[in-house]
Amino acid sequence: MYSPYSDMQYNLLSGIQYYTDQNFQKSLFRHAELQSQYTDVYFYMFSYSGDMGGNTEQRYPGSGNVTHTEEGNYIFDRNNPNYFSQADQLVHQRIVKIWTNFATYKNPTPSQDTLLQNIIWPKVSESNFQYVDIGENLQVLKDPKKKSIASGRTFSTLTA
Repeated sequence: MYSPYSDMQYNLLSGIQYYTDQNFQKSLFRHAELQSQYTDVYFYMFSYSGDMGGNTEQRYPGSGNVTHTEEGNYIFDRNNPNYFSQADQLVHQRIVKIWTNFATYKNPTPSQDTLLQNIIWPKVSESNFQYVDIGENLQVLKDPKKKSIASGRTFSTLTA
């Protein structure tokens, strides 16, 4: 699935994808499904790549543009947001609003909000795994497992 070579030493991208799947993606998906039986679970993929994220290192081609926990820089960055592009500032405002809503209401979108593009964030269930992609726009998507989970994107779970 990952590489025509049995040990992946000749295909670094396959090794990166395998490591991502085994150590991050699969356990996140399964945890969200199991936890959703007991409490509300909201799942997201952070796919926005901008300067505020701080990921300025050279990326390995095909491994994706967003690193693990990169969204943290959009929440906790101590720099003046005005130093960054309008798009970065908008993502910063959105993710801070999402996390503030979740901390306050146990729901990232308790009501429609133009800043959050009027989406209502769906809860995860085993039979209907929906999530929000946080990119330049917010998108409600379904079943991240149907896509290659070796996409190199960062997934996270908010659990009430």
